[in-house]
Amino acid sequence: MITERAMLAAVHISIWTAVKHDRKISRDVASQHGTHQGAGRYNKQLLRGADKLGRTPHLAGQIRAVLLQDNPAVVR
Repeated sequence: MITERAMLAAVHISIWTAVKHDRKISRDVASQHGTHQGAGRYNKQLLRGADKLGRTPHLAGQIRAVLLQDNPAVVR
């Protein structure tokens, strides 16, 4: 029977990017240039130079690729 030979699997990968929106700088730059508050968005990189964190999205992509390769019926 199919129920004896099949298995459902699901993978959810979320990644902390170590990036934070710098609202003060965004406001200051908009004010200096006389533009709308939403015209630019400036972000802080909280862990700049953290090599392992930089490789994380690549590893997540590899995991997803393996899942899709082994399970062609997986809906994206």
